[in-house]
Amino acid sequence: QLAAGAALLEAPRAQAIGFKKELKKRRVPLSEYDTLPAFDWKGAPHAGLKYYDERLGKGREVAEGTALTCHFEVFYRNVLVESSREGRLIGRNATLEEPVNFSYGFIPPEFTIKSAKDYVTGVGIKLEEDLTTGEKYVLQVYFGSPAQEAGVPLNARLVAVDGEPVSGLSTERCGELLRGDGSEEGGEGSEVAAAFSVQGGEPTEYKLTRKSYGVPKKKPPPPPQGANGLYNGDAGAKPPAALFLALAGMREGGQRLVQVPADVGYGVQGRGEIAPGAPITLKIEVLKVQDLK
Repeated sequence: QLAAGAALLEAPRAQAIGFKKELKKRRVPLSEYDTLPAFDWKGAPHAGLKYYDERLGKGREVAEGTALTCHFEVFYRNVLVESSREGRLIGRNATLEEPVNFSYGFIPPEFTIKSAKDYVTGVGIKLEEDLTTGEKYVLQVYFGSPAQEAGVPLNARLVAVDGEPVSGLSTERCGELLRGDGSEEGGEGSEVAAAFSVQGGEPTEYKLTRKSYGVPKKKPPPPPQGANGLYNGDAGAKPPAALFLALAGMREGGQRLVQVPADVGYGVQGRGEIAPGAPITLKIEVLKVQDLK
């Protein structure tokens, strides 16, 4: 069982052109993946993660008590969405690689501590307004909410609520119409019909029954820290917990693909374009293995 705690460096999220890249290499079928040993996760047994070594390293093997330097890339639906290779924007379209440094055998506490939740009633959609057009888009769908269960897609444009167009309404008013007013007709168990358009297509109507669901409690932003701090801001490329769980048997210079379920990925909250509760593919490259100083 891995202990909690890690010295982890992160970098600001890249905003460079071309941040998304298709995974163009041959897709490896799951039949070619091996399985890592099972492990304990948050007090319960967890099945081992499936992995495929794209390249076997020839250097020192990772082991407890060693310090690692790694690159990671996260693919969601075969598109690169998170990468330590594009850690800091240094020009209009240039980025500076910032690998992750940590002690093998430890997991950052944020992954092992159960996150506190608030429970709210509604449909589980967070909207964002396009300031140019005034149109409202789905920014987030909360895990376990009516919208998530119905399959409301991210980035879809809200067209109408209960048959009434939302053009001209504020984002706050649209949220109120979706959430309901808490009365018998607009509270838990009541139904609302919301129509969404994806990429300019014909609107699709979703009938959503309002209910209570959990959302992570809001936390104050961490104070900014320098390069030697645990984090260098909150906007950096954030590795999933699986990075710290899928290194067994790797050597310096090795590259590995890992199929990551949501509970050791980005969880019920998702991240950016990664939907809540969604599995991801993680690519790890071990750059350096050395003794702890």
